[in-house]
Amino acid sequence: MNLEALKQKFASLNINPDEIKDEKLATAFLTMFSITEEQNEIIEFLKAEIQKLRDENNLLKGEQTKPEIRASKKNEDISSEKERKEIMPEKPRESNSRKYKIEIHHTETCKVDRSTLPKDAVFKGFRCVTVRDIIVKPRNTSY
Repeated sequence: MNLEALKQKFASLNINPDEIKDEKLATAFLTMFSITEEQNEIIEFLKAEIQKLRDENNLLKGEQTKPEIRASKKNEDISSEKERKEIMPEKPRESNSRKYKIEIHHTETCKVDRSTLPKDAVFKGFRCVTVRDIIVKPRNTSY
């Protein structure tokens, strides 16, 4: 770190090396803090390197590595549904064109007893639903 950056760092800690009257003591103070800052950077680098080596060692053993945890975004209000839609845009649904090729064997109209419905029930129309089913019948042939 340069001298100006160190002075700014000290200002945030309410330490002003310019107020130290002894020149040798002020220089020693700045030198000591610059060495401490360099050592702190080296320690942080080595911590990351050690974790990387531990993860690699665990992978070789067949174990899991340390999970990567992202910082929280407290200020952003993003729901997971929005994120999912942004990542995977919704594809337009294709209509089932085979539905109109199906042969209908039986048509049944479902009637509803109005007395079982609540008083505030409102008729909103009806729709046709096709249910596909398989009927297995025995077929015996004698020769």
